[in-house]
Amino acid sequence: GVTFADDPHSVRPVTFSVAISLTPYEEQLWQFRRRMVLWFSILMLLLLATLAVLLRAVLAPVRRLEREIHEVEAGRKEVLGGGYPRELSGVARHLNALLIGQRKRLARYRDTLGNLAHSLKTPLAVMRSALSGTGESAQSAEAIGAEIDRISGIIEHQLKRAAASGGALLGQAPVAVAPIAADLRAALL
Repeated sequence: GVTFADDPHSVRPVTFSVAISLTPYEEQLWQFRRRMVLWFSILMLLLLATLAVLLRAVLAPVRRLEREIHEVEAGRKEVLGGGYPRELSGVARHLNALLIGQRKRLARYRDTLGNLAHSLKTPLAVMRSALSGTGESAQSAEAIGAEIDRISGIIEHQLKRAAASGGALLGQAPVAVAPIAADLRAALL
């Protein structure tokens, strides 16, 4: 505090009070807050835009992988392409191995079914010729003929099934089943 001495024996304390208006200070504080909100809003928008651009760039290989998988499913591509980042290259490699293995299994199934059809075709032809060459009764001839037709139907059904199931697998182009079945039917009959 400040003391005022007008008499050497008496000391009196004196208090000074200074007052100014707070309006300029409050206005300056309000402007500062408005500027801070504006700058933080701009910064937030810039960060969101940067994040959107970065996410688009980071997820581009995933979108490319998805497009290639759709092309494989549609039969326009045999395998997935390369050039993926390390995180996706293993996935693409394993999917390609799966596709190749699936194609090999499908080829084995079709070969086996084709071999079955061809191995049954000859005995059926022999039975037909033996049936037409012998003078057996009409009833036994009809029974044998019915069995031959039944075996032919089973073979045709199995071949159609094999051809139809081939189109449902990944990466297979559609197979026209009708001409194959018609050719097989003509060969068997």
